[in-house]
Amino acid sequence: MTKSRLTLTGLIMRTQLFTRAHIALGLIAATLLLPSLATAKHLDAAQSAVKVAFTQNFGAEYAVTVESGNDRYRFITIIAESDNPSVGLEQQKRLTGWKGHFLFARQQCANPAQWRCVVDQVFTLQNNALVHLGNIESGPCTELGCRYDEKSGVFADLYDGLQVNPATGAVDAPPVILSRIVKGNKLVTDLERTAEANAVQLTQSRACLDHLVKVGFEPGCENKLNPWTSLVFTYKLNQYLGRAKERDAVLANEGKVYCQKSADARCQQRVTGLQENFSLIPVGEAPRYSPGRVELTAASAVKTEARVEAFGPAKAIPLGKPIPLGK
Repeated sequence: MTKSRLTLTGLIMRTQLFTRAHIALGLIAATLLLPSLATAKHLDAAQSAVKVAFTQNFGAEYAVTVESGNDRYRFITIIAESDNPSVGLEQQKRLTGWKGHFLFARQQCANPAQWRCVVDQVFTLQNNALVHLGNIESGPCTELGCRYDEKSGVFADLYDGLQVNPATGAVDAPPVILSRIVKGNKLVTDLERTAEANAVQLTQSRACLDHLVKVGFEPGCENKLNPWTSLVFTYKLNQYLGRAKERDAVLANEGKVYCQKSADARCQQRVTGLQENFSLIPVGEAPRYSPGRVELTAASAVKTEARVEAFGPAKAIPLGKPIPLGK
């Protein structure tokens, strides 16, 4: 069972302008073995040495630092304001910690319209070094690391490429669910498992298109689907999975019938726009949007690919002894 312990290194002081607060997290995780660690005791000690700190920049904006030894990463997140700021920080506490081999740290943007406005930044220990693997969409999560399945080793995510595009709106182009796994030092898409994750949505979309061909637009499709959304999703999923034959067939067949039966004079233009835009999606591409970059600000070894960005000074206000916030 994973355990986490948060220690508050300063009480939060609020003024009418700006306040700064600093919280240090001592994280103790389950006694599971990592490939690079010899014993469960060693793993427990290594994970316990990872520290997470929050520093309030202003208002709801916080800088988050994840640190182990000489490895240190930093990113910006939004923690919702409330009359009692400890409420938002308490939620952040619950959603930050170890699950299996992985440390999850919540990050949120200021624009909820983004499909990936809320993510978990994912870290792990490899060869005794702290490694940032990437992030996964975590909007539905109210529990630590709920998008990660320990049994299968799969991280559930969603593909947000072309959420905004000239051919469709966000509602017309539902996201593709991704199944991602750790490969080397990053998260990558497992195409076979991604196909399985979208099988139900694809079956329903195909059924809606079949209904269009046989019956027409009325009565409508089951499962609250409509032919246009079904056409967009089917095309986009096949493009993402690299199924060119299936991708082209849906436009040549169902796409053609759709425009024949549609009263929209611009139907063919819309279908052409769908093809021109979504055919550019790279097979297996990683999600595009993240609330903010995770910067490597210090490392135990030289990592030339890392880009370091100065976030400006962030000062803690020491206000006496640490106050435990519970287990």
